[in-house]
Amino acid sequence: RTPNTTKFPDGTQYIPDIVATGAKFPAYFEYERGMHNQADWNIKLNKMAKVTKFLNIVAPNKDVITKTLIPQIEKWISSRGGAAQLKGKVVRVTTVRLLEDKDVNNNENWYTVWDLSVGDKPTILNSQKTT
Repeated sequence: RTPNTTKFPDGTQYIPDIVATGAKFPAYFEYERGMHNQADWNIKLNKMAKVTKFLNIVAPNKDVITKTLIPQIEKWISSRGGAAQLKGKVVRVTTVRLLEDKDVNNNENWYTVWDLSVGDKPTILNSQKTT
């Protein structure tokens, strides 16, 4: 992970859990089990938002997504002043199993997607998908 560290002028840094290369630009992924408190979660997403348009979050199962990550993402969006302050960012959440053998660039393959150019609420909520 060290070669993928982004250092910011204020001395902080962002180290993604996973970086996928080979496309025109790298894709950053965070693997989350729902263990962060809201303050730490906000710091993590703020750093991620500085380096990428797509905030890709992968969870172990649907329960972590629905019970923890969705509420934390919505609180983070609100803490930033809503979608108007995050225009151009896309937050995508899914499980490893749902992405298996699928195109990660296709939003339809993600469990929940917020296109913050459109608004504060999820633009895709695939509650019918299984883990």
